[in-house]
Amino acid sequence: LATFLGHDAEEHPLALQLGGNDAGMLARAVEIAEGYGGFCEINLNCGCPSPRVSKRCFGARLMLDAERTAGLVNAMARRASTCPVTVKCRIGADDLDRYEDLANFVANVRLAGADHVVVHARKCILEGLSASQNRSVPPLKPWIAHRLARDFPDVTVVLNGGIKDMDVGFDHLLPPRWGDGGQSRWHSEALLHQDELGGDADSLRPVHGVMVGRAAYSQPWKMRHVDSQFYGGTDPGLTRREIIEEYVDYADRICDGGGAQATEFRPSPMTLMLPLMGLFNAEHG
Repeated sequence: LATFLGHDAEEHPLALQLGGNDAGMLARAVEIAEGYGGFCEINLNCGCPSPRVSKRCFGARLMLDAERTAGLVNAMARRASTCPVTVKCRIGADDLDRYEDLANFVANVRLAGADHVVVHARKCILEGLSASQNRSVPPLKPWIAHRLARDFPDVTVVLNGGIKDMDVGFDHLLPPRWGDGGQSRWHSEALLHQDELGGDADSLRPVHGVMVGRAAYSQPWKMRHVDSQFYGGTDPGLTRREIIEEYVDYADRICDGGGAQATEFRPSPMTLMLPLMGLFNAEHG
């Protein structure tokens, strides 16, 4: 279990993502994860475009059957006692790519027990594109997530996909307009797609959060002001050298068996070093 669930307390808050299409097995996985401890949410993957995943009828393929997905979410939510169950999805899959289809999917999972959705704002083409191509070829449509935030005020909507700059990410948390004539960049972009908004662009709402994936991994130095910019806190203020020194101390402790699951959680040194590879990305010298 430590291979999949092992972690250190310094990694908190930490979410666990599950993939599958069997309600009983997913419910059991939730039970095991909560027993293991340390997770703040358990997420059902409904967005992975991998052909291997799709052939087994989970990941993004679940978006083709909202009722079945709702059954999975309900089984997970009924078993969860300490962690909320959330869903990560695309804005569509194959020909089921109308906004009405996405809204029906969100409505179903919400009623089943997931009132928090992370939306990768591009559709998924399961037949014809590779997993890598599905992360870049279908166009991003972030205004669709803002439409969901308007139409589902009781659902926490988090935007994912293509956010490589923290200022761009923060912009999605701003209202469309404000009193002194200001206007968010996402609202300016939405104005160019009025036919997809289901109403006036001014009626769209900010999303509740943004998820940064590969950019955080490939260029982690860009994340250094997140605490102050997004949470109103104080940034650590560490140099990159200081970050490496602290991280090496952390890695040594984990390799020596001093992590939260001291007798089990021992990832390889190579695995531990990978997050440092992008720390100087794009820096001269």
